[in-house]
Amino acid sequence: MPDVWLGPDVDRVPLIVSSNRDASPEPRALTLTGHADLGGVEIAHEARGATVLATDPPIASARLTGRIVATAVPEAIGLLTAMPGRTAVSQGTVVDVRVELDAAGGWKAGPVALTGVGIPADRSARVSPDPTDPSRMWFSFQVPERLAPGPYTFAIRADSVLAASADKPGAKPKTQAITAYSNPVTIEVGAGAIDLRLDPKAPRRMRRGEVVQLHYRALRRNGFIGKIHTELYAPEGVSGLRARGVTFVGQTDSGILQIVASDDAPLGRQPTLRLEAVGTVEDEPIHHVGCFVDVEITR
Repeated sequence: MPDVWLGPDVDRVPLIVSSNRDASPEPRALTLTGHADLGGVEIAHEARGATVLATDPPIASARLTGRIVATAVPEAIGLLTAMPGRTAVSQGTVVDVRVELDAAGGWKAGPVALTGVGIPADRSARVSPDPTDPSRMWFSFQVPERLAPGPYTFAIRADSVLAASADKPGAKPKTQAITAYSNPVTIEVGAGAIDLRLDPKAPRRMRRGEVVQLHYRALRRNGFIGKIHTELYAPEGVSGLRARGVTFVGQTDSGILQIVASDDAPLGRQPTLRLEAVGTVEDEPIHHVGCFVDVEITR
């Protein structure tokens, strides 16, 4: 069970417990200890266990337990892995996590629904497939611009139905619904340097072969005076759209990105497409800020 962090003003966090393939099924007690630094004084407390008692709905009661107990069950047929693109981020950064659902031999996953557990953002998550591998997806969310700096831990949940060939000729294929949780991911959020603002009148639809202009502002804050480079970006790659990046220097804070849709641009939306601004300090790309761009490609 990897260590996890409760960020500032956070009161719950996912603890991900996993077992070895040869783990004994005998119940065992877990010891969870929380550590905090309060004004230079480190404190530590052991977590108390609790359980919900079986009572008639809608009223339920709970009680403390002497131990926190866990046990291993038969081997899982689906394993979920989360790999973040970066873990040191600024306020306003769009965090991209590559998620992979690995099914056991003989099983294949159908459509997969991904949900963030404890992500430090509200209603900003986007999911897109990895075009190079159908078992992989991108889970992207925007860190709030005024989120308190500090470490935050989250996980990703996957819900899917796995299918396998029938054991006997003529029998129906086997199916099994699964819920899998990824390894915990911890990001360290630092003070932001840029607020990115799209024009509220930005185009929402564009036709193949059309050229549109995306007006926006990149406002410096927290004393940042470096260059800002902006361009279209998506973790799975921008498909069918072209735009020449724009660089701001001095006190420039507004720009126009000209976007061209190719004649064979894929129809529909690219969920994780965003305008990304990169702030440089001594020519090093330090601050990454993103803003999702909702553009639908039509015929």
